[in-house]
Amino acid sequence: MKKIDHKKEFYNLYSGKISKPVIVNVPLMNYLMIDGKGHPSEKEFQEACSTLYPVTYTIKFMLRPEINIDYKVMPLEVMWTVNRTDKTFTWTMLQMQPEYVTKSIFQKGIEKLLLKKRPSLIEKLRFEKLDEGLCGQIIHKGPYEKMNDTFKILTDFLESEKYAYKKDSHDIYFNSPIKTKPENLRTMIRTQIKKSL
Repeated sequence: MKKIDHKKEFYNLYSGKISKPVIVNVPLMNYLMIDGKGHPSEKEFQEACSTLYPVTYTIKFMLRPEINIDYKVMPLEVMWTVNRTDKTFTWTMLQMQPEYVTKSIFQKGIEKLLLKKRPSLIEKLRFEKLDEGLCGQIIHKGPYEKMNDTFKILTDFLESEKYAYKKDSHDIYFNSPIKTKPENLRTMIRTQIKKSL
């Protein structure tokens, strides 16, 4: 059985040097998505994780004998919108799915999962394609509380290269804060960009 790690297949999108900004072109890709609001420590965020992962793993194990491919589950991603006035968060939680996962496969995966359990936010989960296009990104190493410092390194670089950028970020989490010491956490910070006039 063929084994695939899509983080390696899309090496430039899911890796890089710590604190070194780069420009990438993110192609159209499949994602499972779920929208919510609130801090990551709050119930809705935790329930979203507890909905997303079971569906992802159900699809993976459902497909494996059909396509003869054992692919690794991709990391958790979150697109954040922050209201800096009242310090509230809205977000879209995502997980990239390989090209052989389709909307119909997604629906079959949900049906199969529901025979065993019913995650609390399953009705909010959807399958969509996302085409981010041109983006700036940087890898942050360390506690989440310090991510603004790394984002500033990225935005300073983008300004120096004459790019306009979104103020909100798309973060990709490479390890679990439950299992990893804060100083060893690795997070990709990404933002969509375009050349300034």
